[in-house]
Amino acid sequence: MDVPKPQSRDSISLERIEHVSDLIGSWGRLQSRLFLLVAFVYIASPLNNYSLYFYVIKIDFWCVGSDNEILSKPNQCDFPEAQTCSNWHYNGTRKTVIREWNLVCDRSRLLYSTLSVYQVGFMVSGFLIGYVSDKFGRKKGLIVSLIIEMVSSAGLSLAPNIYLFIFFRFVHGIGGYGRYLSSILLLVESVGPKLRGKVFVAFEWIYHLSSYSVIFLAYWIQNYRHIYASASIYSIFSIFMASLVEESPRWQLTQGRTEEARKTLLKYSKLQTEEEKQIFEQKMNKLKQFLNKTHPDSFGNLLDIWRVSRLRNYCFFSYFLWFSTAFSVYALSFSTLDITGNPFTNQAILGFSGIFSITYLQWRVEKHARRLLISFCLFSMFLVMISLAIVGDSAKYATQKMGLLLLGGFFISTAFSLLYIYTSEMYPTSLRHVGVGSCSFFARIGTIIAPFMGELTRKESIGLTWGTISVISLLGGMSMLFLPETRGREMPDTVEDMLEMTNKKANSPNPS
Repeated sequence: MDVPKPQSRDSISLERIEHVSDLIGSWGRLQSRLFLLVAFVYIASPLNNYSLYFYVIKIDFWCVGSDNEILSKPNQCDFPEAQTCSNWHYNGTRKTVIREWNLVCDRSRLLYSTLSVYQVGFMVSGFLIGYVSDKFGRKKGLIVSLIIEMVSSAGLSLAPNIYLFIFFRFVHGIGGYGRYLSSILLLVESVGPKLRGKVFVAFEWIYHLSSYSVIFLAYWIQNYRHIYASASIYSIFSIFMASLVEESPRWQLTQGRTEEARKTLLKYSKLQTEEEKQIFEQKMNKLKQFLNKTHPDSFGNLLDIWRVSRLRNYCFFSYFLWFSTAFSVYALSFSTLDITGNPFTNQAILGFSGIFSITYLQWRVEKHARRLLISFCLFSMFLVMISLAIVGDSAKYATQKMGLLLLGGFFISTAFSLLYIYTSEMYPTSLRHVGVGSCSFFARIGTIIAPFMGELTRKESIGLTWGTISVISLLGGMSMLFLPETRGREMPDTVEDMLEMTNKKANSPNPS
């Protein structure tokens, strides 16, 4: 009987070529260079998004007459001259948007609008920049986003009235989310499945550490206009750095730009002998064949996913999951404006929850099934917020409340970070930006609503606000249980691949 000859190591390695990391390794010169470049771009994210929080801090105000006669008590809106008062005085010296345009009493709704409209920009960005990214490339999507941010940041620093400020804030959100999603897709499409989660978590470290620098800057910079002028200048340098970024070879291959992808991968391959070059070409052909399963007429938009009932259901569950998680993240953060203590200190303490979350994920992200960990975090968030709702406005338990807020921040930050990894792994390559963007659309509904929870606190109680967050978190955790597992599996490239992936048992992740 003939004994089969053992396969050579090279022939075994050629059996399954599905990712660019199979040609150049999961982490090498391409991935490290890409990470450093997009990190430079991403480090300004809190400056653009988070900084406004410190320029809408509630301050004491009162109305005075033309002869500086005090016409109202501090923070009073119900007095005879309230409707005609045009001369408001404030404590402190910080030049905030409240002081700039008298966003008090009836005009306070404009204040909440300045916070919410940035998230409306996120909502639009998921589709607008998502189309540019999926159609013309991740790199072009990133550069277009940075140009939008540069122009809108300048507009925010120069806006002569609150209405133009709100408009530029909306445009700012389009660029901000486009920059983030284009950057993260460039990364996750360039590393292997085993490193994908860890690379994403490492990327999130940039945001959390940069947030502390924003707290420091916002504390010392008294004028909000100077913050946005600085952001606009930084965007110019970011555009230059983005021009040095390599386009995603995976995107190029799915778009039929084989030669461009080949040049990129050859550039970062350590090939020395002719035999190594031949093996590279064989692997390249294998990868091309694998990704060429994608045909232009097999999909073109999300309707191709929604036509399949099972995939449509997964989309709708993921939409609600994103809505509930994003709402809880932002509503929890904004609720700290309504508790006692220095807002800078409160935010610094709450920021530790994000640091703890990222530290934990860096250590354990590839050890847990995505689905179960996200649902566990949301159920835990429900229990924490129920406890806070019971304590409510009582000043007696200030330390306990801050401890619970820190714990809640840990759970919801962990869930939100994992959602980006999970969803990127669920949608096919040529629809990945639009797919994640569609989830983000529903997330932004939650983040748009979240700032207005301050009105609920003002009219009712902060306990009711925290109780609302708890219910939304519970429903989000339940929706996660209906979605498939993705950890350890290769990202799908076609709708058919996505369907095949969801055929596998959700609680049986690939151990590879």
